[in-house]
Amino acid sequence: MQVFKTRWFARFVKREEISDKSLWEAIERAERGLIDADLGGGLIKQRVARQGAGRSDGYRVIIACRVMHRAVFLLGFAKNEQENIEPNQLVAARKLAAKWLAADAEQLLRTPSRRTSYRRSTMTKKPNRVTEALLETAEGMHRVGLLNDEEYREITIRHLGEKPLPVSRPISAHEIRRIRQRARMSQAAFARHLNLTSGYISQLERGTKTPKGPALALLNVIRWKGFEAIL
Repeated sequence: MQVFKTRWFARFVKREEISDKSLWEAIERAERGLIDADLGGGLIKQRVARQGAGRSDGYRVIIACRVMHRAVFLLGFAKNEQENIEPNQLVAARKLAAKWLAADAEQLLRTPSRRTSYRRSTMTKKPNRVTEALLETAEGMHRVGLLNDEEYREITIRHLGEKPLPVSRPISAHEIRRIRQRARMSQAAFARHLNLTSGYISQLERGTKTPKGPALALLNVIRWKGFEAIL
């Protein structure tokens, strides 16, 4: 299995003194099916321990992962800094993950090794650490052709350069059904796009379960920006 770190992530683990052993343990757990959170679109979230402490109080790392093929460490943050990535960050990260996992070996080797900058002019305020990491990674991928001009603009300006989306709010069963019907999709098709099961979508629409975590974040993105925002 090929394992990579983005330049931003390499600096992050050096600054936080996270060992390669801890990162390998996160990958090995994923290979055994022990995934802390499946964020959809090839993204997973794993807990990584602090030195001298357990995983629960350590770091959260976001990985583009296709088990037994390739893993790319994209983002990392401490639990006390940020519990989860925001809805707009999640959409951008999923788009970057898809490109990383589809890239060939030659493209990966051409990825710039130096730190790249981001377009401050597109930001309404100084980005937080996760947004900064996504912007830097997107620019590096754009430089080597992993992202074309349109894809780069969509990620850096549309998803990360606009005013942040409102915090994820609860969504009723009726609203979920209405969102799906506006997209003109069956429960099965809607579930595939959200990386969920059709049975889970059925439960959400009946109100027997309520969406949480990444599912709630994506539903909020669709509610505020339309279904095309996650395509």
